[in-house]
Amino acid sequence: MFSKINWWCVTFIKKDSEDITTIINDRNQLINYYLLHEDDIFVGYNSRMYDQYIFKGILDGMNPSYVNDQLISYNKKGYQIVKNAKKYHLNNYDCILKDKSLKQLEGFMGSEIKESDVPFDIDRPLTKKEIDEVVKYNIHDVLETLKVLKYTMEDFEAQLDMIEMFNLNIEMFNKTKAQLASHILGAVPQHTLDDEFEFTVPKNLDMPSKYQHIIDWYMNPINKSYKLPLKDNSKSNATRQLFTTVAGVPCVYGYGGLHGSIDNEIFEGIIIIADVASLYPSLMINEWYISRKLKNPKDFKNMKRRRLELKKAKDKRQKPLKIVINGAYGILKDRNSPCFDPLQSNQVCLSGQWYLTELAAKLEGKCKVLQINTDGIYV
Repeated sequence: MFSKINWWCVTFIKKDSEDITTIINDRNQLINYYLLHEDDIFVGYNSRMYDQYIFKGILDGMNPSYVNDQLISYNKKGYQIVKNAKKYHLNNYDCILKDKSLKQLEGFMGSEIKESDVPFDIDRPLTKKEIDEVVKYNIHDVLETLKVLKYTMEDFEAQLDMIEMFNLNIEMFNKTKAQLASHILGAVPQHTLDDEFEFTVPKNLDMPSKYQHIIDWYMNPINKSYKLPLKDNSKSNATRQLFTTVAGVPCVYGYGGLHGSIDNEIFEGIIIIADVASLYPSLMINEWYISRKLKNPKDFKNMKRRRLELKKAKDKRQKPLKIVINGAYGILKDRNSPCFDPLQSNQVCLSGQWYLTELAAKLEGKCKVLQINTDGIYV
């Protein structure tokens, strides 16, 4: 997209074929291509946030330069710019990996990291040579996106399985896995629950008195915040943490997890690495820490039971269930999710830390504890 001269170019490549279509500044040709492939699945890199809105904006007769500038320069959301976006049915799958650019992945995959030789802020008509270079650049990036898709095909198939298993509209490909999980679990629209730090100690916890101070730290009203207050305007607020020792292991406790390790020592003998299986989903079921906004909360428990049955039978249908189950925790702190329930998220995280602390305390003196983390222990 060359917004200063209102010039655009898009390349489509059909998977597992040599069928390459490049459309240059021709809205009618793009409309015809869209109508011909409306029921197909389009794959892109960061296409959920960027490409689909340029695409839909052009279909809707908008100036693509305006859409681009609003997305890039003014950091607006696509739906705020392209008001008629929902009018255009698009099965869009975004294979973006968190915190990774396509250029980074090109390097990781051993590919040429190709940058455009034509500046995107050019303010004059492109020459024939420059247009050829842009098309070559486009084709390269789409081919690299196909490579990323190949490496992450399991994610694509799992998302497709979710849509088929729960009989969802194919357009749900536009959603993230967390959004899909929220939709599948179902939630009743409610007011925001304003009790984020009113957590309680789980009834099954048997914390030795020696380590009661850890629970007390969280229960102290002063510590019911994720960040420390700003000391001055030049420093960002630091994470609120508790530094203590458990079973001889220096530990750091916080709202994001538990991290403790004996560092810079060599150990010989039998080292046991014990991770808790499905810690967060198990806590959500055993302690009933699921979102309080779910219409049918028992569905979550039944889903986990069914997933374990399918996993034991080596049935691939366990994959979409796994995504929904694991996603059920992440959406608890997603303000845009109908399942938003931050108290329950804190309950899951803190109770997991406390149970691991109880385990380490009970092992003290029976074996040497080497490391304690959010969902496991080394001894």
